[in-house]
Amino acid sequence: MSVLTIDVGTSVIKSVVFDDQGQELAVSRIGTEVLRPRPGWAEQDMDAVWNGVVSTVRGVLSQLGRDQEPVRLVSFTAQGDGCWLVDGDGRPTGPAILWSDGRAGDLLTRWQADGVLEQAFRRNGSLTCSGMPNAVLSWLAEHDPERLRHSRTALTAAGWLFLRFTGVTAIDESDASAPFLDHTTGAYDPAILDLFAMKWAEPLLPRILGEHERIAEITGHTAAELGLPAGLPVVMAP
Repeated sequence: MSVLTIDVGTSVIKSVVFDDQGQELAVSRIGTEVLRPRPGWAEQDMDAVWNGVVSTVRGVLSQLGRDQEPVRLVSFTAQGDGCWLVDGDGRPTGPAILWSDGRAGDLLTRWQADGVLEQAFRRNGSLTCSGMPNAVLSWLAEHDPERLRHSRTALTAAGWLFLRFTGVTAIDESDASAPFLDHTTGAYDPAILDLFAMKWAEPLLPRILGEHERIAEITGHTAAELGLPAGLPVVMAP
């Protein structure tokens, strides 16, 4: 059995196939583009990121010999934080706003002055930065409410990939941990949402998948697009 693994970073997407002994069989990589339409902003085209995944997966599969075991499992990891908004059909409502985006800096300054950041840290240990969902969503509510009205779910990069691979709209606990998670229950913390005055954002938060839930079958359409067998299990790694 061979395993296809994918790492979607901010600057590089890499696909690697390993055999069942952990031996690397093939590698394919491609650079990504970070868009900076204004000073301090950092965005990526969500479809371009997916196309990069398609390119590297097809590239790595093309390197495998006919005598090698077929891929039986897909597992991927991705850059964290940021805000990857999709509508009710799972389509992007604009570019992904990345973990490195700084547009919400003034908002963080206000939260720090008001003691909000310290209270949140004492509750769940999450140190907010300007590229985290609470900051990005709050900035959008103030500066681009129209985009929020057209958005159904606020994903991370991994959530976007899991949606494209499997059709499942969700997030894993590692991404959900910052900034809204109650670590004692594994669910979103209403007190944290209230602290950031973000009760309005609760409908945008995706379902959280626990340790034994981060797996689903690849869709037939995506399997064909990537050149993979239908029905493969796909794991959303932390």
